[in-house]
Amino acid sequence: MQTRVQNKNNPLPVGSRLGEYTIQSVLGHGGFGITYLAHDNNLNSLVAIKEYFPESYAERGENSTIHPRTGGDGSDAEIYQWGLQEFLKEAQALARFKHNYIVRVLRYLEANGTAYMTMEYEEGESLSAYIRSHGGFLSEPDLLRVFLPILTGLQAVHEAGMLHLDIKPDNIYLRRSGQPMLIDFGSARQRHGKMESGRIALTRGYSALEQYPGYGEIGPATDVYSVGATLYRCITGREPVDSLERHKTLGVNRADPMPPATRFERPLYAAHIRQCVDLALRLPAEERPASARALQNGLMGKEAREEKSVNLVTPGHGSGFIGISDAVVKPQRWRPRRGFLESTFLFLLATAAMAIAAAKILIDTGRLETDELYAWFDRAQELPYDAGREIKRFIDAQLGITPAATAAPTPAPRRVVRSRPAPEKIIPPFVPDKTVALTLAAHSPVASLAFARDNGMLVVAHEDGAVNLWEAGTGELLSSLKSSAASLGALAVSADGRWLALPVDPKAVEIRDMHMNVPVAKLTGHAAAITRLAFSADGGHLVTVDKDSAVILWDMAEHKKIFDLPPAKHEILALAVAPNGSVLAGGDIEGGIQYWDLAGGKELAYVPAQPVPIGALAYSPDGKWLAAGGQQHQLKLWGAGLNRNDRALRDAPEEVNAVQFTPDSRWLLLGGKDRPLEILEVEQGQVTHRLAGHDGGVSVLAVSSDGARVATSGADGKILIWK
Repeated sequence: MQTRVQNKNNPLPVGSRLGEYTIQSVLGHGGFGITYLAHDNNLNSLVAIKEYFPESYAERGENSTIHPRTGGDGSDAEIYQWGLQEFLKEAQALARFKHNYIVRVLRYLEANGTAYMTMEYEEGESLSAYIRSHGGFLSEPDLLRVFLPILTGLQAVHEAGMLHLDIKPDNIYLRRSGQPMLIDFGSARQRHGKMESGRIALTRGYSALEQYPGYGEIGPATDVYSVGATLYRCITGREPVDSLERHKTLGVNRADPMPPATRFERPLYAAHIRQCVDLALRLPAEERPASARALQNGLMGKEAREEKSVNLVTPGHGSGFIGISDAVVKPQRWRPRRGFLESTFLFLLATAAMAIAAAKILIDTGRLETDELYAWFDRAQELPYDAGREIKRFIDAQLGITPAATAAPTPAPRRVVRSRPAPEKIIPPFVPDKTVALTLAAHSPVASLAFARDNGMLVVAHEDGAVNLWEAGTGELLSSLKSSAASLGALAVSADGRWLALPVDPKAVEIRDMHMNVPVAKLTGHAAAITRLAFSADGGHLVTVDKDSAVILWDMAEHKKIFDLPPAKHEILALAVAPNGSVLAGGDIEGGIQYWDLAGGKELAYVPAQPVPIGALAYSPDGKWLAAGGQQHQLKLWGAGLNRNDRALRDAPEEVNAVQFTPDSRWLLLGGKDRPLEILEVEQGQVTHRLAGHDGGVSVLAVSSDGARVATSGADGKILIWK
């Protein structure tokens, strides 16, 4: 009789031997087994070993032997033995896979009354660990980089007659290179395998309804549901509601307790991606995409169905192929000589293959980093593209040709941009009880306000092109500049107050060092009048938009263009750069918000936000909120973090002209028609202070970086500095 150990799921001790393997540590454990890190003493390498140990039906004795639990109705022994045989079948089946996105099983062995599966060990982390350390969700590019390959691997599993049946963030593993793979087939079963009613282990929230006994037959659509649930977790930051709970709730009140992904008005995901997630999470299996490939097509923007394809079976054991070919070798026959074009194509193809092989050798030997290779490719693509764009713009300008309203699609980004983290500083709390400290006269309507030079200077841009620099403490006029009248008073000042970006002629931006009040650079590249500008929080990048919807990202360190972003879909009225410098938001005349990925130069999404033009847009400094305002009392806070609810704010002005958060992110300042300056407490969503001083309302405003001063202007021709 074996003595039961108190800890029912205790692992093998470190140093235990399993054949040629020595246990080093525990990598993880679940309801059906424990995974160890072990050393292969023969090959002097590390491996991962999974032990079949269903804790619900078995226990370990002091001699490390696992045996079915004693007592009960005796079914534990039967279930344990059946599960052991299934575990061995799965090990045999998975050992035949040589696929980039499926865990590689090396061998299996039987010992200690159970079985063990030996797998390749690669350094990395689970998807669940990754999203925990990255704000609780994946960006759209990361989402596709993970799930498109995973669905390729899952399709191979299904075509081999197997199912996974336990796909969840814990069972998607990200190698150190970022390449994903499916792991832990411990709950996988042969498609027509025996399933003991009521004794199937499930992961609540990620299991399809038909995985519960009596609710249907399992199949590829069952794994599709689990992928959909994992996608839901990654884009909403919420755990999906269990399918059986959804089914029962729908039966009672006809309301699904799980909000659909399409209801999350997040800027990071295209509409077709969120629609695919909801489709994969349909409770009836027949309403979901029928296969992993069908869901993959949907995520890529195609119809979510499986396209006709020919399954190729290739001899050998190359990565990504399954099975051995039964092809018959045919006798060779005479072929005509290849023509010039065919020979040239084959030569170029061979040259490219040799270049790729050389690059791989350099990477494998450590002489070339992957990022360096990508940067070289990016730069090689950038040169002809930028040259072509500049030549076309020059010719069009000389001939007086107006660019078409719909621009050609922008090629893939050429360069990866990373913003420097803004230096940490103490942020004093904003005091909303302010009074007018200075009143200045505006000779024409004011278009922009900004504090500069350590908050000691107020920059005022007028619609007629005049730019006045005022001493913010005394109201003394320091100097005057001239900007392009075609730019309608657009300007931008970096968050530290050092740099002023000013369109000095319609198509060029002058960069001024405000500490010395001298120009240091002139940025040229637009073919139309520049109308909007915005700095990143660290001041390292500048974004400019022109009248023809061209968008350019500039490097402020070198004062040169990084690349052209995809053009705006409609005329942009307001710009805002996220505090981390990775996302650009633009509010347009059609009431939509367009989002760009500044790190990669791609468009992220376009969200129809409100039925009227968006003329005011601002991110909170802590990155939690994006405020958008417009006409017809439209004012909304968009939760930039996925654990927050987006909400429209009540009693907004008839026209919201300006919005800006305070440096501590606690307050939102509102400038509106026929309203005083209003200060809204963000968490409560209510206006708590109203500062009267303008007749006819507030049209523009600015807050100093320390929160000590606020500047406003309105239709009454006054410029007020509040303190």
